[in-house]
Amino acid sequence: MPSRTLLATLKFLGRSPCPRCLVQKATIFNLGAKKDRHSRKKTKRVDDECRHSSIESARKAIFEFGRSVISTAVKNILGMFSFTPTRNTFSEKLSRFGFNFFRLFVPDFMHEFELRVWKAILTHLIRIIYKVGDDCIQEFNKW
Repeated sequence: MPSRTLLATLKFLGRSPCPRCLVQKATIFNLGAKKDRHSRKKTKRVDDECRHSSIESARKAIFEFGRSVISTAVKNILGMFSFTPTRNTFSEKLSRFGFNFFRLFVPDFMHEFELRVWKAILTHLIRIIYKVGDDCIQEFNKW
């Protein structure tokens, strides 16, 4: 989601596109597998001093040494984790209290679950409810 990458100050379609973990774009095909679940737990994004210093180093390269945002120097500093040289207000104001702003980006059901699969399951559930009879469909529609 572009809005999440913007709020997480991540590079859109970068090497690690997920705002919650450091899963690489090259391993996205593993989504849903046990290996993927283990990888996500192991590589959670953390708003720590290392992140802060790399962003400040990139900003120094840009604003003090005149490097381009897309220069090799800036890419070497930020590219590994798909960061952008942008300070995050949540990070600046709340990190001193141990708050990890990456945890704000909770998964929503529609993006974790393939839309086609969700539609098939919903259609099947509606058929089951319809077979039950009574006023179950009306109750379901109230939701």
